[in-house]
Amino acid sequence: MSRTTVIKAFKIHSAVGWMPQDMGEPQSAACVLMCKGGHRLSVNDAWASVYEPKEGGWLLVNQSGRAAYRSNEEFLAAAEHIQDDYYRVTLAGDILEGVDK
Repeated sequence: MSRTTVIKAFKIHSAVGWMPQDMGEPQSAACVLMCKGGHRLSVNDAWASVYEPKEGGWLLVNQSGRAAYRSNEEFLAAAEHIQDDYYRVTLAGDILEGVDK
C-alpha cells in the first residue's frame, strides 16, 4: 500500500520571467508563477531549470517547503482534493524530500 502526504498545490496561470542581472548575461530560468486564486510564487533559477514550469501545470509544496512541479494531467491523475489548496498525494520522489518518513 502506498503512503500518502498532504501538500499545498497551486495551478499555474502564467509564468513571468525575470530579467538577467547584468547586460550580456544569459537569460535566467527563474520566474514568478502567477497561480489561480491570486497566489504569486517566486522560483529560483535552479528549480525552474529542472522543472521548466508551464502554464496549466501545478506547483506542489510539501510540509517542509520543498516545491515540485507536475503537469496538469499527471497531477489530476494522482491527487485527491481535500479542501482549498490542500491535496493528498502519494509519497514519492521529489515531493518526499524533507518530509518525515
